[in-house]
Amino acid sequence: MLRVDVLARLLVERLNSIGPMPETEAIDVLDIRAPGRGAEAVSYAIRVGLVRRAQHGDEPATLEALGAPRTLAA
Repeated sequence: MLRVDVLARLLVERLNSIGPMPETEAIDVLDIRAPGRGAEAVSYAIRVGLVRRAQHGDEPATLEALGAPRTLAA
């Protein structure tokens, strides 16, 4: 079974490659790799500062990788 810190790093790589995603989708993606560990990996990634929750208007909160460029010009 994959460790939580490895799952969190996989999440960061995914967020860096495809951009922000809803938290529920991120948990589902991680649960595919390690059943039942997705929520734990997301909370760990937030706690150690790898990702953050972002709220944009009335949309559901999304997860963003910290340090990722915000625009193509960055």
